[in-house]
Amino acid sequence: MRIGQYFTAETPYGFYAIGGIAILLIVIILLSIAFRPLPKKIADRIRKKDYMKVEDFLNSWKESKEDYPGCYVILIYDKKLVINPMHYDEIYVGQSVNVRKRLFSHCMGHGNGNVYYSLKSGCKVYVIIQKCSRKKLNRAEIDLIEYFNATKSLNMTRGGAPSR
Repeated sequence: MRIGQYFTAETPYGFYAIGGIAILLIVIILLSIAFRPLPKKIADRIRKKDYMKVEDFLNSWKESKEDYPGCYVILIYDKKLVINPMHYDEIYVGQSVNVRKRLFSHCMGHGNGNVYYSLKSGCKVYVIIQKCSRKKLNRAEIDLIEYFNATKSLNMTRGGAPSR
């Protein structure tokens, strides 16, 4: 007799072993999501409508061109009235060592073409900027893209710049 024969899916022991492994994997996944504070912080800001209209961002750009490293989230709503801020139609997440300049370039058509098209076609567009250290930019962007499932929307990659 081999030990392995007792732990197959057909035996009760195998069923329990497989179930235990599945539960362990679920716990690991939930813990990994729970300990990513930045995506949860951004989600809370969205729920509280703590974001800026893109028009207000552009006006603030004219007043102060101070810049810093960080991540940004662009929320696009097709409807004129935003009832539930977490029900956006499109989302785009990015990062930059000069986050305000990068966000400005998206608004001027030198970034994601879908973001620019949404701006020009009259969609409601809001932005969130989160300061972040240069060392944490890649991890923060990857976590935000994953948390918001942004690759199913406007992000083409899972994030992370190769040079940082």
